[in-house]
Amino acid sequence: MLPVRADRVTISNIQGTSYVSPYLGQFVTDIEGIVTKIDSDRFYLQNPNPDDNIATSEAIVVYTKEFPRTSLGEPIAIGDRVSASGTVNEYISGAEGSNNLSQTEIDVSGNDGAVVKLSGNNPLPDAIALSKSDRTPPDRAIDFYESLESMRVKIEDATVINPTNRYGEFIVVLQEGKPGLSEGDLNPDRLFVKIENSSPPKLQVGDRLQGTIVGILGYDGGNYKLVTDTVPPVKPTS
Repeated sequence: MLPVRADRVTISNIQGTSYVSPYLGQFVTDIEGIVTKIDSDRFYLQNPNPDDNIATSEAIVVYTKEFPRTSLGEPIAIGDRVSASGTVNEYISGAEGSNNLSQTEIDVSGNDGAVVKLSGNNPLPDAIALSKSDRTPPDRAIDFYESLESMRVKIEDATVINPTNRYGEFIVVLQEGKPGLSEGDLNPDRLFVKIENSSPPKLQVGDRLQGTIVGILGYDGGNYKLVTDTVPPVKPTS
């Protein structure tokens, strides 16, 4: 059965206000945004003109199966404004049967999928400061992070509370604010940071990051993660 087609919707419409897209399984057309990150088989697309609903993310993953290119074979670069047409999917990382949350994506790898470059060298959307954000939905920290799924975010002057692991990941605690903190919602100000380069810093508990980390808010392995390729100077624990 062919997917239902949905025309003229936005990224925030697709993301919706819950964990599963209201457009799941539908074919959406001409979804525009700025490319903010490129991986080997997908890229991240964010609307630079957000709506007024703080419970909906303004960014989404576009799954390409192969290295991202336009439908004409042109390479895609960070800062390109593109439109994507494809089927809305909910991707779950990890083993089958895991309790991991899904990540909403547009799958453009099918025969009808399309990516069109509209312009290049555009400024990237401003990163949302997690520790000072006014986007906090009213319930739980997980809802706060869901509302920022795949978007550009930043943290400032964070303290390391778990050392760098073999995957280039470490855990920090935010210095200001506790997103969505409510009774029974454990450690909402605790966040994984994943460094995607060949030599991630070997950080230890108590190290202080002196500056700003900017990246994409991703999700895998049961945790939301700020994914980036650089970190600011570090003040080692004494």
